[in-house]
Amino acid sequence: TLGITENDIRELGSLEGVEIVEPGYMADVLSLMGDSERIIHVESLPETMNQVDVVEGRLPENLKECVIDADAAQSHAIEIGDILTCKSGTAKDLEDTLASNQFEVVGTCTSPVYISFDRGSTNIGNGEIDMFAYVQEESFTQEVYTQAWVRVLGAEDAVAFTEEYKNIVDAVKERVESISDVQCDIRYAEIMDEANGEIEEAESELDKAKEEAESELAEAEQKLLDGEKELE
Repeated sequence: TLGITENDIRELGSLEGVEIVEPGYMADVLSLMGDSERIIHVESLPETMNQVDVVEGRLPENLKECVIDADAAQSHAIEIGDILTCKSGTAKDLEDTLASNQFEVVGTCTSPVYISFDRGSTNIGNGEIDMFAYVQEESFTQEVYTQAWVRVLGAEDAVAFTEEYKNIVDAVKERVESISDVQCDIRYAEIMDEANGEIEEAESELDKAKEEAESELAEAEQKLLDGEKELE
């Protein structure tokens, strides 16, 4: 929940059995479609893993374009050229997550991440994701990554869902979990240091403002005294 840093990515990449680590961004947002509010899971387009297949149209070419879930586009009658207007589903402002609140649909696609009709769960709205959408990485304004895809050495040669595949992946999964507590502590300390630094800076500005105010007040009082003397 505190994000994934470049340091986290390096540490993941150094683990035994990890072939490639690809960081990215994601966010769940709300969008009004007709009379219903839908939940969209927005991700940055992957470069090497889980690449999407375009069904119709094209991939986004600027930060205000998106390619969306082909099945959902059909279900919700969304067409190429339509504009999706998004809003945050949490107390956090949308601008802290995305560079725009509107995205033009320039294509539909399928994704290897979604091999069933289930689109996952979320902590906003009714808790059930209705559709996915992909945007350019530049469409996100987040300071740190929010997801990381990992390719495991040897996993591609094994048959998916078999015991062999599970053993290969689980071994790496355990190594990832073994460093998670340490990495989370490091990230927490970074955030606290940043927050404390901002507090110190604010306190310094407050002290400076107080000094300036006191100086101006003393100057005003002196002018008042001088004025009274002149009047006498």
